[in-house]
Amino acid sequence: MESSDTDVTRYLSWMAGERDMEELFALLAMWVDGEGVETLIETLPARLAGRLGDGCVVVFDDALQGSGRVVRACSDEGDAGGLRAWGEALALEPYCGAEDVVEISPRANEPWGMGLALRLDVGDGVRAVLALLSWSRPFDATSRRLASRAARLAGATIKRARRAAMIREALTYAQSRAADLEQRMTLSRAAAHGLGEGVVTLDAAGRVMFANPSAARMLGLSVEALQGRDFHSLVHPQRAMWADEGPCALELALGSGADVRCHDDTFERADGSRFAVVYTVSPLPGAVGGRVVAMRDMSDYQKMHAHLLLTDRMVAVGTLASGIAHEINNPLSFVDANLRFSLRSLRGETPAFDAIDEALSEALDGVVRMRGIVDAMRAFSGGAGDEVDWIDLEQCLKDAMTISAGEIGQLATMRRVGDELGQVRANTTQLTQVLVSLLLNVTHAFDEKSAGAEVVVRTRREPDLATIEVRDNGRGISVHHLRRIFDPFFTTSPVGRGTGLGLFVARSLVDELGGQLTCDSVVGEGTCFTLRLPVQGRRRAG
Repeated sequence: MESSDTDVTRYLSWMAGERDMEELFALLAMWVDGEGVETLIETLPARLAGRLGDGCVVVFDDALQGSGRVVRACSDEGDAGGLRAWGEALALEPYCGAEDVVEISPRANEPWGMGLALRLDVGDGVRAVLALLSWSRPFDATSRRLASRAARLAGATIKRARRAAMIREALTYAQSRAADLEQRMTLSRAAAHGLGEGVVTLDAAGRVMFANPSAARMLGLSVEALQGRDFHSLVHPQRAMWADEGPCALELALGSGADVRCHDDTFERADGSRFAVVYTVSPLPGAVGGRVVAMRDMSDYQKMHAHLLLTDRMVAVGTLASGIAHEINNPLSFVDANLRFSLRSLRGETPAFDAIDEALSEALDGVVRMRGIVDAMRAFSGGAGDEVDWIDLEQCLKDAMTISAGEIGQLATMRRVGDELGQVRANTTQLTQVLVSLLLNVTHAFDEKSAGAEVVVRTRREPDLATIEVRDNGRGISVHHLRRIFDPFFTTSPVGRGTGLGLFVARSLVDELGGQLTCDSVVGEGTCFTLRLPVQGRRRAG
């Protein structure tokens, strides 16, 4: 190829521009990381075109911002649009190998005469090529060296900008997540502060990290005073006195990795007073070995529950009143008659001492019978705590049948079959109340006394279980009503005959004793209530 004077002049000008290239390299090396990748790609061809070759094309393949191919072009001579189209069609594989600089030749009808393809290393496996094109001037060793250096600097600059962009994106995401987490934590704290239940979070060593105001009020300390305290020794300070008995329920719950719920423990306040508590212990998310304790003070519930039990007993007493009066009136009548007979005989001239002795003995039997009814009624209607101890279940059943006999006797006959029940761990008053409720419920099974109406109390004693069945042959309970008979205030009795509390209270008491109360019924055939009690009772928390 022959060169004109103009070509030689331009060639000399190009070589003299090496100092200008040094300034460009310095600019590339100092290019701030804040520049976006697209800006660098957009401006790179314009900075190189005219310094190294007449045209410059940058091609990035399937990597940047989800695009299939990114092409930017600039030309001192000719159409930049044509160069861009040429870059779109350029196959990058031959230029992305081990060599940094590869000579390229024009295809037919392309205006440029020679070119260099330089691999751009921009990281993450992105294929990128910088193509320098010349219309007339050759690329000698110097221009190739300058071009290679420009490609390395450009690639390093774009790589740095890409990494800076990813860091900014990651930082923005992290800040967004942190803000979201902070907002959630703020809402969680606000929710925890507003809860009526006490909430305490503990670290792996069992020390308090967070406590809401409800927990502080329950324990009689300020929120600040709870921080860092050992929770177990705080609420069970007396456990150290009997540590040889082994860990208590709270210690086991705190040491367990599972969700644990305790129904019947007691905690101690700062002033030494104790209160009944129900609590759950759960793993603390995001904290290895951490635990969350949610607790509820049951003092008010216990007062309400005690009032409800007493109310139900008083309702039962009212229901039993007429039957008890009838039960007492019968022995009272022959006591009165026998005493009058004895008095008349003693005032006569020849007292019949044998007859008087028999009459007084019968009167005494009547007094004993009335005393039994009164004692059973006093035990049933009097207040009682919730203490659990070994009690005579057989006597409880006898008392319940004694005070219910008058009411049931107006409608049906009652008989007892089965084993002697012996002793169980329970509460006498509560258990008697349960049995009276079951027996009184029988009075709703019959509309009036009829031949064959019968109530059978069947008992069974096993080593670990005592079972009492109360079965009647009355009209039975429909399936619809059977699902609701243990619901509070549900009753099918006419107004004035029932409150709907008896069976609800009975099941609640049985649950507290660790037992089970069920009902089976067939319409037209009768109903059977089954009470099952564990002999050892419910295992209570330490």
